[in-house]
Amino acid sequence: MLATLKVTFPLLVSLCLSVLNPFAAAAQPSGEQTGSRTALRVQRYWVMFSDKGPDVQTRLRAPDLLDPALGWTQRAVERRHRQNIAPSWLDLPVHSPYLDQLQAVEGLTLRGHSRWLNAASIEVQHPAQLAGLAALPFVENILPVRRYRAEPESLEAEGPSNLLRPFWADQFAGPQATGGRAAGEEAAALGEGALPPMRQSGGQVVEDDPLPPYVYGQADFQVRMLRTNYLHQLGFTGGGMVIGVFDAGWRGADTLRQFARLRGNNGIADQWNFYRNNDSVFNYSSHGTAVLSAMTGFLSSEFEGTAPLARFAFYLTEVEEFERIVEEDYWLMGAERADMKGVDIINTSLGYTTFDSEDSAFDHTYADMDGNTTIISRAADWAASRGILVVVSAGNQGGNSWKYISAPADADSALAVGAVDAFGVYAPFSSRGPSSDGDVKPNVAAVGSATALVSLSGAVVFGNGTSFSAPLISGSAACLWQAYPDKTNIEIMRAIESSGHQFRQPDDFLGYGIPDFASAYHKLAEPQAIASGEALALFPNPVTTGAVLYAGAGWEAGSATVEVFQATGQRVLLMEENFTLAQQQVLELTNLDRLAKGLYVLRVLQNDKSAHVKFLKQ
Repeated sequence: MLATLKVTFPLLVSLCLSVLNPFAAAAQPSGEQTGSRTALRVQRYWVMFSDKGPDVQTRLRAPDLLDPALGWTQRAVERRHRQNIAPSWLDLPVHSPYLDQLQAVEGLTLRGHSRWLNAASIEVQHPAQLAGLAALPFVENILPVRRYRAEPESLEAEGPSNLLRPFWADQFAGPQATGGRAAGEEAAALGEGALPPMRQSGGQVVEDDPLPPYVYGQADFQVRMLRTNYLHQLGFTGGGMVIGVFDAGWRGADTLRQFARLRGNNGIADQWNFYRNNDSVFNYSSHGTAVLSAMTGFLSSEFEGTAPLARFAFYLTEVEEFERIVEEDYWLMGAERADMKGVDIINTSLGYTTFDSEDSAFDHTYADMDGNTTIISRAADWAASRGILVVVSAGNQGGNSWKYISAPADADSALAVGAVDAFGVYAPFSSRGPSSDGDVKPNVAAVGSATALVSLSGAVVFGNGTSFSAPLISGSAACLWQAYPDKTNIEIMRAIESSGHQFRQPDDFLGYGIPDFASAYHKLAEPQAIASGEALALFPNPVTTGAVLYAGAGWEAGSATVEVFQATGQRVLLMEENFTLAQQQVLELTNLDRLAKGLYVLRVLQNDKSAHVKFLKQ
């Protein structure tokens, strides 16, 4: 369901968001009233196969495993290579002869299939047909389309390990780098090939092409709260990254003026409607349109999203006219397609707990919110295992009897996002954690109360819901990953979590807190010297104009004295600075350009602690 709409979540988006009819023309669901008579109820099942055909191990080692003829893109292959993801059973397709035999069964409709489940989704009108299917030698089981429990298959979460850090506001004075568009950014925004090399060691921008200043307009508060503007000013704006958006439709996104830049940059990478089995996604629902605007909407001097130059894939997996468990199947199929198309990040402003009366037998319980029970949450973890960063809205049930997160926000390897207001205060409607097995949920939070969006009329409006906090994080994550394309999805996720303002003391309302993407950027740039236990490291070294000082364990957030000495011992600079990060402290030193060429010693004093590092000024 939409994280701002429908049965389980309150209708919060209607605060200011324009609302249109959900569908221009919609298919009639099976089992509904059609005129004066009731259509025969269609029953849906998963046919689980016993294997994936012969020679599995040989096929896993074959160089053409991810064959373009099967729909795999070069981007998908390169994402695997960058993250050192070995081929697995999940990558093998369903054995096609099995599907052919199913399609030959009279009265059976094949809705789709899943290589991750190794199953086919079918529709039948007479349960008696299932007996013949069960007798087929390659059929292991036949299950109703519903939830089921399985052993955990996702990556283990890492526990917090840093000191309490200050709140997000005023942590940085702002980037002092000269800026510049990241090398290859414009070209990457136009194509779907490999992500270009966009930095030297430590995330330094390579090009000197001046980057125009970003004016966020009425979105300024929500972008700056996350310090995503810091990344933009360094030239990291999502270029070369592809975000897959799973939603109910993107009405007008192919014509609306706020997406003219997106279309002009060839920014639509892929689209598919899993309910109607076609590529029509722009005639249904304004919810996805609003979600998209938070990431890449653009109105000159009025509005700027968090991922200005990212590309997007639109996957319609949610159906506004009903709430059925089959929508979780659509999500699974969408995630598999996203994997094949080389999507880097999945943003899903959807969540599932209970269903319409026809499917009420399949309602989830809080006990199911363990990351390993529902189809959709298992699919989210499978997507993460294939190198995709999965970002999920936590849900809008904080104020009702359910109050907890929904699926797939409970997935172990999904980054679930709660909501705060413009002052960083928890929004009471935002769903709470933990997951039923005790994981920190939501993982982080962003503005979801009165989030600035762009409506179908092209005006800036404000909407409520974790549907809108999640895309703020997804777009910011695209910019961060652009800066470090060699990092894995889990490394990016952990950097975002560890930059949260309450990382040391997470709670059930905001998780690790509001991320600071400037902090995450510096965390990922941490020099090896600090990782190896050194007290201080200066980057770059030699220094030309400015530098960043990294401090290891034992330093505290807050004031510190920085002294710079010539080789003769004469002090030439004395500065009172403030460390801005907690787990790994950072100082941005912008006035080293006044120093003459030569060898210097930089010393840091804080309370009773002192350390020094040598550097060369060029």
